[in-house]
Amino acid sequence: MYQIQNPREYDDLGSMVCYHSRYDLGDKNPYLPGHYKPNPMDFGGWGEMRQYFEKVHDLAVCLPIYMYDHSGITLRTKPFSCPWDSGQVGFIFVSKERLRKEYGKKRITASTISKAKCVLIAEVELYNQYLNQ
Repeated sequence: MYQIQNPREYDDLGSMVCYHSRYDLGDKNPYLPGHYKPNPMDFGGWGEMRQYFEKVHDLAVCLPIYMYDHSGITLRTKPFSCPWDSGQVGFIFVSKERLRKEYGKKRITASTISKAKCVLIAEVELYNQYLNQ
């Protein structure tokens, strides 16, 4: 039997941080050196947690990850319309340092940011496909 490898085990551009009481989602070790996985209860909400990640990791791009849980799970970077079975579960982000290294640039332009957003969205879409195989 052929088993598909988790795409989050590759050398991805983004780091995926997820919190859910029933599912183990996201990267196993998405944190930059010298940092820990913060407890979501230490924050007043997703906005406050995002500010923490942006400050501590000097982020270039940070996108929310939403999950729809109904007869299976679906992940994406845009909210779902169902308020009962869906909500935010985390973030996918890339630091400025990682972005400069990946694209070989000293200066991060709007074009570079746009490309990085597309890559992060694609990474979430690929992970969603893996979860639903």
